[in-house]
Amino acid sequence: MARAVLYTLVRLSVGVERLTDREFDFCLHGLRLRMEPRAAIEVAFIMFLFYSNLLMGEFERASGMGKSFGAALTNIFTVTNFAVGLSASFVGYAVVEFLRGKF
Repeated sequence: MARAVLYTLVRLSVGVERLTDREFDFCLHGLRLRMEPRAAIEVAFIMFLFYSNLLMGEFERASGMGKSFGAALTNIFTVTNFAVGLSASFVGYAVVEFLRGKF
């Protein structure tokens, strides 16, 4: 069932009446290769924004106390912050993909 739906979607996107199994697998493989790097880049960019925001907040909170850059990095790179950042990145990616499909 799922293969038939994918076949129809790929056939319509390519714009041909029929596809051989080899052509279908090639198109499907190319689609996967194009989507995965984009998703990884977008999630990594959201993580970068999350950690840069944490770092700015850490320096603002410690203003004038002589806190070093290394100490600030130690405070923000924790397992909890990574879990929050990663989950927020995936939610952000899903929202952006949903909006990209709408407009």
